[in-house]
Amino acid sequence: MHVGEIIEQIRIDRNMTIDDTIGNLMSRSTYDLFKKGETDLRVDTILLLFERLHLDERESILLAEEFKQIRIFYEFCDRVVKLYHGANLNGLKAYKMKLETLAEAIPIVPLLIHVTNCFISMLEINKVLPEDSLALEQFFFESETWLIFELHLFARIGLLITKPEYIDMIYHNILKVIDSQSIITQSLAIHCAHVVIMLCFDYQEEQKIETILQRLLEIQFNEKYFYELQFNQFFYYLYQVIFKNNTEMNQELDRYFSFLNELGAVRPGIISWNLYVGYIKDYNMKQELKAENYPNLFKEK
Repeated sequence: MHVGEIIEQIRIDRNMTIDDTIGNLMSRSTYDLFKKGETDLRVDTILLLFERLHLDERESILLAEEFKQIRIFYEFCDRVVKLYHGANLNGLKAYKMKLETLAEAIPIVPLLIHVTNCFISMLEINKVLPEDSLALEQFFFESETWLIFELHLFARIGLLITKPEYIDMIYHNILKVIDSQSIITQSLAIHCAHVVIMLCFDYQEEQKIETILQRLLEIQFNEKYFYELQFNQFFYYLYQVIFKNNTEMNQELDRYFSFLNELGAVRPGIISWNLYVGYIKDYNMKQELKAENYPNLFKEK
């Protein structure tokens, strides 16, 4: 779920043309990227879009609040994970101080602060302190239904905090989200499912990967989620190669990377290539594909 997707859905529901919606605020190409969640517009531009969509005051406030939460969530995922992987303890502490200034205004922030404390503890003493992880434990074991971006966040955290008991809870909640087939949450639901799949690869949870992929491949997701759907196929091929020893799927992986290479799709290509190389190595398998066959994936744009 992202603001561009929500705005596009409102535009369609109100039978407004793209030109009526964006006016002179941006180009059509920028709007196309925005509705896919691939560009970050200024807040004042977002508010002007609200006006053009003729949202009433209550709708604008609700959407603006959602926008703030999603924005801080994605910033958090990018910043904190990078700081943790870079062992930047001072950077984490500074970012925590920034979060503390936002805690009263944005509901999700107190939870993010607890997560940051966990990362700080891991860097300081190489483990999560009980007092830091308490909020996480309560969230995992008391929440029956999670908001989609909270589920995504905790799947990401699961990749860093080695707690196998979290996997079942994350897994069952992502199945609920997939089965709900909400139009507004589809994009983030697919992204989240892919993160859960990566978590299951790390813990060799073959059956869970198979079930998630089966659910994803059965659902007719909106075709505008082009790269997300490509990732579905990628994980299926990788699953077949690693867990089923289906060597014929190496040909499908080659077609997948060749296709992205022709498109010049650097970001999805690099992400999936790194996953392919990493998991083939982790599972002590022979790497059949060679990076030099897909040169466009490694070109800087």
